[in-house]
Amino acid sequence: MPPGFSFLQVLRPHDPYHGGLIVFFKKMFKARKIEVPVFQTFEAIIVEFSFECRKVFVFGIYRPGSKLVTSLFFGELTSVLEHLFALGDGLIVAGDFNIHIEKPGDTHSFNLLEIFDSFQFTNVVNEPTHNLGGTLDLFASTPDIPLSNCRVDPSGVYSDHGLINVSFSVSVRLPLTTRRGPFDSDDVDDAFVLFDREMRRVMDVSEVDHSSLDFSKFFKSKIDDVRNSTNHCDEPTFTPCDLDEAT
Repeated sequence: MPPGFSFLQVLRPHDPYHGGLIVFFKKMFKARKIEVPVFQTFEAIIVEFSFECRKVFVFGIYRPGSKLVTSLFFGELTSVLEHLFALGDGLIVAGDFNIHIEKPGDTHSFNLLEIFDSFQFTNVVNEPTHNLGGTLDLFASTPDIPLSNCRVDPSGVYSDHGLINVSFSVSVRLPLTTRRGPFDSDDVDDAFVLFDREMRRVMDVSEVDHSSLDFSKFFKSKIDDVRNSTNHCDEPTFTPCDLDEAT
C-alpha cells in the first residue's frame, strides 16, 4: 500500500481468503464504511466520504460473471441506489458488472443503462475493459460529481480486467459565517434595553412640530439613527471551494 493511504474492505463471508472488495484513499480524507446486508446477486462495499458540509458515497460493486443476470439483480441494485440517494448528495458507482454494455441490443445492457438514466448517472467507460474485448466494468456518477480523464489500462497484466483511471472534483460549500460586531447579543431583552436607551438619547420632540406628517418624518430619521448606532454586523458570506483528487 502506498504511504499516506488507508483502506476499507469487505471480505467474502464464505471465502475470506479470496476475492472481496477494497477502497483505498488518502488518510487526509474522512471516510467510514457503511454496513450493508449480504446481497444475493452481487458483492458490494459502500464508503462515505465527508467533505465539510456534504457527503459523497462511493459504491463499489462486483457481480460474478458465473451467475445469470436476473430481475433480482436489477431489483437489489435499484434498492441500494434509492437508499444512497436518501443519505447524501453525491454518489459514485464503480465496479465489475459483468454485463456487456458494448452490445446496445442486449436486454441486460438496456436494463442496466435504464437504471443509470433514472438516477441521472453518467458512465464514462466506453471502451473494452476485459482481455476478450467486453466493456464489463463501469465508472459512473451523479451530475454534481463530473468525471473526466477516463483511461483504461491494458488488461491481462495483473488481471483479465484493465485498471480504470478517472479524475473527479468535489465542490464544497462552506457554512455561512458572520463577522460579529460590538452589538451581537443573543439576549432579546438586552437588545430592547439598548434600543430604548438610544431612542431616548436621540429623541427630542421639541425639535418638531406636532403635525402627523412632520412627526412621521422625524420618527423615521431617529429610527435610522438608532439602527446605524446599534447594527455593526456584516451580511453572512460563504466561500465555495473545489477539492480535486484523482482516483
